[in-house]
Amino acid sequence: MPLVHNLQQYKITADGTTAPFLIEAYQSITAIISSGVGAAGTVKLVHSLQKDQPDFTATADDTNKWGYLSSINLANTGTVIAGSAGYTVAGAACENVVAATDTSRWVAFEATGVAGEIIIDLITTD
Repeated sequence: MPLVHNLQQYKITADGTTAPFLIEAYQSITAIISSGVGAAGTVKLVHSLQKDQPDFTATADDTNKWGYLSSINLANTGTVIAGSAGYTVAGAACENVVAATDTSRWVAFEATGVAGEIIIDLITTD
């Protein structure tokens, strides 16, 4: 049976981007995106391959390399979600999202249109 590691929890209450999280030691991550009644917003997974910590709030360029990471919605029959589209949160919900991160060094979550509270639990298994 795999060992589950709880890496980080983010509580998002306003538009913005979470702090980057160094994930280079993990092949994949799972994000559990949950929200309560009245919550809303769009959550996108961002990642970077660069050695130094990127600034996900700044424009991506040749010295700040980052992009959106596609993922799979495990709660919705394995639907692939384009990174640039993200997950739409509307009311009480819980989405289990998995992303292959074997070519990523850093990840974060970008949230827009946020109302209420969106909670993201970042976990991995080995």
